[in-house]
Amino acid sequence: MYLGNLSALYLFFVSALIVIIFYMLKGRKNEVVFSATFLWKNMIKKNQTKPNWKIKFEPLLILQLLILAILVLALMQPYFQEWGRSQPRVVLVIDRSASMQATDIEPDRFSDSISKAVNIVNEYGDQTEIAVISATAAPELIMNFSDDHQQIVNRLQNLEVTDAEIDIKESLQMAQAMIKPFDEGEVKFFTDGVWELSEDIDLDFSRIDFVQTGSQTGNIGFTELGIRSAYGFSGDYELFVEINNYYKDSREVPIYISTPDQTVISDVINIEAEADKSKQYFLDVAQRTPVKIRLDYETPLESDNILYTVLGQNESLRVLLIGEENFFLKRAFLSLPDVRVFSERNFDPEKQDNYDLLVFNNTDYPEKVDNDTIFINTVPRTMENKIKEEVETFSRVTGWNKNHELFRFIDFSKINTGNFLSLKLPEKSINLASSKAESLIFSREDDDKNWLFITFDLNKSNLPLQVNFPVFLNNAVNWFFPHYFDAEYSNIKTGEIFELPVISEKIDTIVNTEKGIDITGQIRNNHIENIVNTGFYEIKLNNGHTDYFGVNMLSHTESDLQLSGIEERLIIESEKTEDFDMERLQPIWPLFVLIGILLLLLEWFIYCKPQKGADQ
Repeated sequence: MYLGNLSALYLFFVSALIVIIFYMLKGRKNEVVFSATFLWKNMIKKNQTKPNWKIKFEPLLILQLLILAILVLALMQPYFQEWGRSQPRVVLVIDRSASMQATDIEPDRFSDSISKAVNIVNEYGDQTEIAVISATAAPELIMNFSDDHQQIVNRLQNLEVTDAEIDIKESLQMAQAMIKPFDEGEVKFFTDGVWELSEDIDLDFSRIDFVQTGSQTGNIGFTELGIRSAYGFSGDYELFVEINNYYKDSREVPIYISTPDQTVISDVINIEAEADKSKQYFLDVAQRTPVKIRLDYETPLESDNILYTVLGQNESLRVLLIGEENFFLKRAFLSLPDVRVFSERNFDPEKQDNYDLLVFNNTDYPEKVDNDTIFINTVPRTMENKIKEEVETFSRVTGWNKNHELFRFIDFSKINTGNFLSLKLPEKSINLASSKAESLIFSREDDDKNWLFITFDLNKSNLPLQVNFPVFLNNAVNWFFPHYFDAEYSNIKTGEIFELPVISEKIDTIVNTEKGIDITGQIRNNHIENIVNTGFYEIKLNNGHTDYFGVNMLSHTESDLQLSGIEERLIIESEKTEDFDMERLQPIWPLFVLIGILLLLLEWFIYCKPQKGADQ
C-alpha cells in the first residue's frame, strides 16, 4: 500500500494529543453516600473533580484514538499500485449498423462488442484518455477524450444498435482525425466487418486495431423495394420486391402482405443458394393505408425481414379554378387521377381552406391568398407593384430550365405566348422559362405554400393546344404535392432524409409506431435527417389528422452477414503501435472512511449504553 499525502500524518499526532488532554482534564469521580439532601451543596464543593495527570487507557479512549487514526489515514490517500496496458489516447469506434443486431452469437453481435469495449476500458491505466465514436449512417462523437473511465463505460452501455447502414469511410476518418495530432495513441474499431472500404480512402491503418465479432452465418432478407401507381387508375399499385438468399443452399420462404385489418396477399417463393429473386405484386388500396410486407422465416437478422410502406390517399385533391373559364385548362386537370375540379367566377378568401390548389386565370389581382396557387396572366395584389407593363406583342419561349421537375418530358421550343405581363421578379423567386429578357414562368417557394406564375394569357397562346400541356399540368401538381402523387414519397431507406409535405397545419409529434421512438426533435427546415430505425412513423397534426411514412433497411451490405477477415482486406504498410505498461493507481481511501463511520457508530453505542448499577 502507498500513501499519497503524508503531510496528513501530523494531523493525527495533534488530534490524538488533544483527545488525551481532554481525558486528563476530565479526572475521576468517586461514589459518595450521604444521609440527607441538604448536605448536597456542601458535598459537591468537597468532591469536585480534579485533573488526573496519569493516563488510564480506557476502552472508549482507545476506540476514539483508533477512529482518529483511520480517518487521518483516509486523508493520507492510500492506494495500491498496479500495472496495466495503456495508450496515452484511445478512440473507441462502435459499429451500430444493422448487421450488428445479428443473433448468430449470444446474445447478439452488438452486445458482444460492447462487452469487449468495456473490458478494454477497464484494462487501461487511469491516465489514458478515451473517446467514443458511434459508427452508423451519420458518425457521431459520443464522448470526447476523458480519463473518467466509469463515465465512458456508462456511455458505452447506453448505446443502442440501429437499422441503418454504416458509413465506414466517415467513421474511420473522424477517428483518425482525433488521434492525428498526437504522436502516441490508437483507434480500436469494434465491428463485425460487414462493410466495404473504398480503395481511395486515406487512412493510417497502423494506428487502427479491429476487434471483430460474429460468426460465419447465412441470412435471407429484402434488399430492394419499388412502388408504382397505375397511371389513370386511382388506388392501384404495383409492388416490386427483391429477396436475397445468403445461405449456401436453396430455401423456400413464405411472404405475407397485410394491412392493419387483414392479410391481402400470401405467397411462397423458392430462392436458389446465394442468389436473389424479384417478385411483383398488385395491390388495390381504397384509402391511405400502412402496408407491411413480411418474410415469415427465422433468420439471424430481423430488420431486413419486414418492409413498411404507405399507399393510397384519404381523399382526392381539390383544385379550384377561379376567373375566366378555359376548356383546355379544365379538361387537363380532369384527366389527372385523384383530382376533383371546382370552378368559381370570383374568389372568396374565406373559402380557400376548402381546396388544396387555387388556379387564378385572367382575374383581377386577388387579395389574401394563403394557399398553394397557380397565377395565370395575373398576380396577387401584394405583387402589383412588380408589374412593369402588359406586353401585347407576339413572343416565343426561348429558354427553360430543363432540369426542373416542371419540365419533365416537356418541349417548349414551339410555344408562342401572345400577351404577357412584364414583371420585376420578386424576392425568393426562381425563373423557370423566359423569352429574351422577360420571365414567362417563375416560381416562389415559402415554408407554408408554393406559388407558380404563368405570366401569359392561355387564350392567346398555343400552349393549351400542345400535347405538352396536360403533361405540364401533371408535373405542376406533382411539384405542389410530391407526397400525394409519388407512390414512393412516403417510403425511404434508413439514413436518408425525409422531406415533410408543405402543409399549413403544425406538426405535433412524429413517432415510430413499431418501437415508440419520438423523432419530433429531429425536424430541421421541414425535413428529418438521420432516421436510423425501421418501421411506420405516424405524423400527428394539430388539427387531429394523422399521416404515415415508412422506413426500411434495404441494404445488400448489411444483409450479407458472412464474415471475412478484416486484416486480409486491408493493406498494412507499417507495424501497428503496441500498448505499453503503465502504472495504475487503485485508491482505497473510501474503504477507510467506511470503517471510520462504523467505528463512530460503535463509540456512540458504548458511550450511551447505561453503566452497570446506574439505575439502582
